[in-house]
Amino acid sequence: MARLGRQVAGLVTILWVAALIVLSYSPGFLTAAPEPWSAPRLEALDEALARREVHLWVEGSDQTWRLTGADVALRVDWVATRALAAAPPRPESPDLPVVTLEAWRIRSWLRERVAGSVRVDPVPARLDAQGRVIPDQPGRRLDLDEAVRRVETAFRRLGAGPGPLRIQLPVVATRAEVTAERLEALAPWTRLSSFTTRFDPDDVNRATNIRLSASLLDGTLVEPGQIFSFNDVVGLRTEARGFLPAPIIVSRRLVAGIGGGVCQLSSTTYNAALLAGLEVVERRHHSIPVTYLPLGRDATVLDRLIDLRFRNTLSHPVLIQSLVEGDRLIVTLWGHPGDRQQVEVRTRLIQEVPPPFQWEDGTDVRDLPPGLSVHELEVVVPGRPEYVVETERLFFGTDGQVVRTEKLSRDRYLPEPRIVRPPGPLQPPAQP
Repeated sequence: MARLGRQVAGLVTILWVAALIVLSYSPGFLTAAPEPWSAPRLEALDEALARREVHLWVEGSDQTWRLTGADVALRVDWVATRALAAAPPRPESPDLPVVTLEAWRIRSWLRERVAGSVRVDPVPARLDAQGRVIPDQPGRRLDLDEAVRRVETAFRRLGAGPGPLRIQLPVVATRAEVTAERLEALAPWTRLSSFTTRFDPDDVNRATNIRLSASLLDGTLVEPGQIFSFNDVVGLRTEARGFLPAPIIVSRRLVAGIGGGVCQLSSTTYNAALLAGLEVVERRHHSIPVTYLPLGRDATVLDRLIDLRFRNTLSHPVLIQSLVEGDRLIVTLWGHPGDRQQVEVRTRLIQEVPPPFQWEDGTDVRDLPPGLSVHELEVVVPGRPEYVVETERLFFGTDGQVVRTEKLSRDRYLPEPRIVRPPGPLQPPAQP
């Protein structure tokens, strides 16, 4: 009987399973449960994430920056979301859906769009006209690592609601290398030298470049033995840094360029360094004379290519003061009273060659029409002679006698052709 009972029970089980199989294939018997993370739902979430916004701001500024999910590639990780949904729940399991983004995009975006606007350079301590210390002023910069962390966290906060999230960007206070405490510790200060050139303040762009570069140079401290580099201190002359288009000298011609006028500051600084007795390491003259300085006293500069450099050969630090007063550009070098020297700079014209003659079409004047002298030609452009000058520096002792003479340079300034035309109806002879 027991055996018969087991057979009956087994038969009933087989029939029940078979019935379920048959019924499960019957139309309308079972309705499949909806897929919680279906493709349409995930696609809709991706679209919503791309539209999410984070608004960034900095304390003390009215400016706001808008960053979207699309900017940082914010999207749902479909595979991870579906796998975690199917797995048994665990306490450490992340919230669903699982989202991903590309943090490098956040860093790049902040660096390119925000960091420059947030940054405020510290102002170094300086000396006033009487040699008194003007305190330094702090600056600030974006804390990029912390800013990336905050923005990434904000984008991952899906439960914060559909509206944009406002995130305060972190900034770090910065201080100038030359502080008031440093200058006060180096006191007393005295003028080692000062040199002034004049410019046209009505030439707005050029004047702006002079003022900007002077502000960047002002307060530079040159330690004993240190080599000062004008290009390193003033930096690249670009529109992004505030420099404007103004004429610059290139190959004997005034051409349009960015930062025209900065060479007047480098030339003024060069003369102040000469009068302070500092060692000139690198200096190059312009290809043509400049209007603001005598021949042999100018110093041209060009981004990354031509620099003005000098070494502090004195026993104490030297502080460079550069300022603009009206139409005057003044560079003063301050230092220790024990380092002051009596110095004189002299230039001597070695050679002056008259400018070559050219016809208006640019060809050289060679053979003249019979009976016509060069002095009878009509001058269209007067031109400029070629000059060769030598510059030297004299050091004087306490008794007023020269103790050392240093030859600084031998400079050649290229000529500007004199453009002429024949008088009256005459025509220049054809060039061979």
